[in-house]
Amino acid sequence: MCLMPLSQFAACGLTYAAATGLVDVMRASCAIGSFYVLWAVHNKRSGNVNEKGHFTAGALAIGGGMGSHIFAALGAASVVGSIALVLVKVGPWPRAEMAYVMKRTYGWTGVFKAYMLSMMLQMFVLGGLIVRDYSVVLAQRAASAGRAL
Repeated sequence: MCLMPLSQFAACGLTYAAATGLVDVMRASCAIGSFYVLWAVHNKRSGNVNEKGHFTAGALAIGGGMGSHIFAALGAASVVGSIALVLVKVGPWPRAEMAYVMKRTYGWTGVFKAYMLSMMLQMFVLGGLIVRDYSVVLAQRAASAGRAL
C-alpha cells in the first residue's frame, strides 16, 4: 500500500523536474513509463487478469525512449484514458463495498482512489509537457529551415 503514494511522489517529482527544465521531458517520460510497465507486469503476474497498464505505460516509455513526442503523448493520453475508465467503474463505489469486492482493506481503497486521481492528473500534466516540448522542437526546426533558404 505504501508503494502507491511513494511512487506517485517520485513520478510527480520527476514531472516537476521536467517542467522546470532540470530533466529532459522525454527521458522523464521514459523513466516514468518504464516504472509503471514493471509495476503492471508485476500486477499481471500476481493474478490481476484485468491489468493492462503495461500497454499504456509501455507506449509512454517507448515514445520517451525513442524521442518520439507523438508516441509518448499518445502513451500519456492512453494512461489518462485508462485511469478514467477505472475511476468511472469503481470511483462511485462506497469504499466499504470496494474493499469487500476487491478483497482489500478499507484504508487501501482510500489510498487507491487518491492514487488513481493523482496519477491521472500527473499523466495529464506530463502529456502537456510532451506537447509543449514538441512545439519547441517544431519551432526550432522551422527557424533552422528558414535560415537554410
